[in-house]
Amino acid sequence: MPARILFALLTVWAVTTAAAAQTSGSPGLPAPPSATTDFGTTAPRPGQRPDLSDEERSKIVNAVRQDKNRTQTATAKFPTEVGADVPPAIELYTLPDDALIQVPIAKMFRFVVLDGKVVLVDPTTMRVVEVINQ
Repeated sequence: MPARILFALLTVWAVTTAAAAQTSGSPGLPAPPSATTDFGTTAPRPGQRPDLSDEERSKIVNAVRQDKNRTQTATAKFPTEVGADVPPAIELYTLPDDALIQVPIAKMFRFVVLDGKVVLVDPTTMRVVEVINQ
């Protein structure tokens, strides 16, 4: 009987140690692979700031300006700085099709306009990932 208990304890220890090593990003283990979009670009991890060029930012702003079909302005104030939490009451919008075609990585984000800025938000973390002045 004691051998069975010892075996059970060792099994539990081995499983929990392996699980902890996978989730903690131990130095001995490789980092999880980055997600790749359909267009071959590397997608940022949740909450990570997208690596947008000035040209891509400009394309996003222009597409938002030209999209007159909906109201995209936030109804409440919140900090418009990268990393800031976005209140759950804020309605987020999908970027216009023109922006998604020209900047495919942008399909991972939602946006709202606040104080004349296009604020990109990661909808999985509800945090600001990019602020683009109009």
